[in-house]
Amino acid sequence: MINENNIVDLFPTPLYVATDVLTKEENQELIDHIISIQDKQVGRGKELWHSGIGSPKNSFGLDIKDKQFDLILKRAHYHVEQYTKTIKADVRMDYMNKEWWWNLYEGHNYQEYHNHVPHLFSGVYYAKVPPGSSDIKFRHPAWSLYIPHQNQTAYNSDACNFKLYERVMIIFPSSLLHCVACGQNTEPRISFSFNYG
Repeated sequence: MINENNIVDLFPTPLYVATDVLTKEENQELIDHIISIQDKQVGRGKELWHSGIGSPKNSFGLDIKDKQFDLILKRAHYHVEQYTKTIKADVRMDYMNKEWWWNLYEGHNYQEYHNHVPHLFSGVYYAKVPPGSSDIKFRHPAWSLYIPHQNQTAYNSDACNFKLYERVMIIFPSSLLHCVACGQNTEPRISFSFNYG
């Protein structure tokens, strides 16, 4: 469809956003649990990610069987299913490989630009977003895009920050590059990440 400026959006990027995914009480239980296990479930992010020792504490690469995560996993599954229906993806949820991990960012932690290929769909649930937390930053799918500009628009920018809020879940194509810069938070920024595909 041509808009009033004679522009056609050829390849829009579907970013799914769900609010109030957990109640405040359920969310606090998740936060408390992650804080309680942060030094017991030590993931492999620091050794596998380019951010190395700058990586957040995480449970990446661990095969965790922990009933405390059942509720958020159930909500993630529901929202991934809604996302695939909305974009009319021809996939079978039952046959998709799934993985998940939690992240705990202190102010100095960061995550370099990366994607989650070969998965199809990736998501993040934000449990705790204290003041000074960094947003998630997405890179334009045509990452080599360069259009000189003074005022940023959806058509001339090669990156976009997504403002974080607590109890919000986002889902996006796994091929979409994204990163987290160092923050200024003095309390931990806590998220729960997952992949399907």
